[in-house]
Amino acid sequence: MPFETTQPVIAFIGAGNMAKAIITGLINSGYPAQKIIATNRSEQKLQRLHSSLGISIAETNAQAAQKAEVIILAVKPGVVAEVCSKMADMINHQLILSLAAGITIESIQKHFKTNPSVIRAMPNTPCLISKGTIGIYGDEGVNSDQRSFVESLFENLGKTVWIDCEKQMDIVTALSGSGPAYYFYLTEALIKAGVDLGLDEDICSSLVNQTALGAVAMLNNEDNQSAKELRIAVTSPNGTTAAAIRIFDEHKLTEIIGSAIQSATNRGIEMSKQSE
Repeated sequence: MPFETTQPVIAFIGAGNMAKAIITGLINSGYPAQKIIATNRSEQKLQRLHSSLGISIAETNAQAAQKAEVIILAVKPGVVAEVCSKMADMINHQLILSLAAGITIESIQKHFKTNPSVIRAMPNTPCLISKGTIGIYGDEGVNSDQRSFVESLFENLGKTVWIDCEKQMDIVTALSGSGPAYYFYLTEALIKAGVDLGLDEDICSSLVNQTALGAVAMLNNEDNQSAKELRIAVTSPNGTTAAAIRIFDEHKLTEIIGSAIQSATNRGIEMSKQSE
């Protein structure tokens, strides 16, 4: 292992919802709470984590980094540079795992003299209920043990997918990182449509939410049918579904979605350039 033990000390720099989800998943899988350190701007949030999960807390990021073998950057992209600079003197052999969207490995490494191994991960909010998708990238400086360790961090939170090219992490962010918001947006629109047509909002919510659950279950069914195949199966010629699909096609919904994902990807690229 690249670590002193198979259960290295982990420092979470930032203790928001995603960090809490990872910490909870680790502890539920048997990881020692005393080997987890967290920092956060909110002292109250830190104390709650300490009380509820039994983890250690540190007053500063540098103190946490000094004690750790793995450092997880769970802060907003805009403060990554500041955070890295302030704990630069404490970085030696540690593996760094960054959860920050749009921040490249090179832009993280430039803050440190020791050129540490860095892995990027893009989890999404369903990780909070163990239904997440986590896109992960590590360059040639990351070994197989480090890859396996990072996978183990997320194993209770959802499905991990390794990405071959770092530039593609911006697409991952646009698709799955931001993806839950698109489904929520569509859900809002469907509920509003039902309400506008005269249904009670609670009834609309129940119908739409359960329909989403059922559709996802069919996508994950052992029959392994694609989304296109399932959609065609529902769309009887000249039926109600076909009438709705016709409107989607007339308004070029597929192109609209493609443009939206491209815009989100472009924003990730801009953030990457800003961090250089």
